[in-house]
Amino acid sequence: IISEDKAMCLHAGDGLIVVVKKDNTVVTSSLKGHTGSEPGSVVPFAAINNWEFTTHDEVASVAVMSDGVYHEIVYSPLLS
Repeated sequence: IISEDKAMCLHAGDGLIVVVKKDNTVVTSSLKGHTGSEPGSVVPFAAINNWEFTTHDEVASVAVMSDGVYHEIVYSPLLS
């Protein structure tokens, strides 16, 4: 949920949520890979202890991405 410059996020499953704040700091939810026995598993959604709730103020942007996309962005030679 995003309202003006505040965001409330729920993260469950693989991938992560990236929040960029107005002061250019970057905050991420926990980076999680698949935890089920198969790629299509919904185990993370079924167990509430795997859910992550966060709130953020002074938000400039929010992105939801897979762990693969995140690693391509963070470890990109273009950013070096």
